[in-house]
Amino acid sequence: MNSLHRKPKSETLGASDQALLDDGIAQLRLGLNAEQHTQLFKYGQLIQKWNRVYNLTAIRNSRELITHHLLDSLAVLPEISFALQSTLQPKILDVGAGAGLPGLVLAIAQPQWHVTLIDTVQKKAAFMTGHCQPGFEECSGCAWSGRGAPTSSAV
Repeated sequence: MNSLHRKPKSETLGASDQALLDDGIAQLRLGLNAEQHTQLFKYGQLIQKWNRVYNLTAIRNSRELITHHLLDSLAVLPEISFALQSTLQPKILDVGAGAGLPGLVLAIAQPQWHVTLIDTVQKKAAFMTGHCQPGFEECSGCAWSGRGAPTSSAV
């Protein structure tokens, strides 16, 4: 096969990517605990792994996955938290959730929030349903119903 027709090989998230994520979270001053750091990193690994099958995102570069997806999703957290500060059990709706961004990232960072994820693209809904169901730590803030798509309010 001609090298021009080959798909670029996806990178694998490694220790330097974990450090980039940890540094980014520290710079955002979000106060996430070590378990949440680990959950976010594992979620990034899942996106990367299943992106090869489901084409969840155009981003294939490990560092960009951290900066453009995980950290960008976390960057909205202070503003959303401020807006919801007087709400006892905040409810978030992520329409067009794709690979679960930013909804699943927010659910990891704020497990007391009720997060609803909606996507009409079956392969993306299948990814979220098949790999991010309750019992899977990365998605403990989410619940699912419907025809395989995450569409209901979380816990």
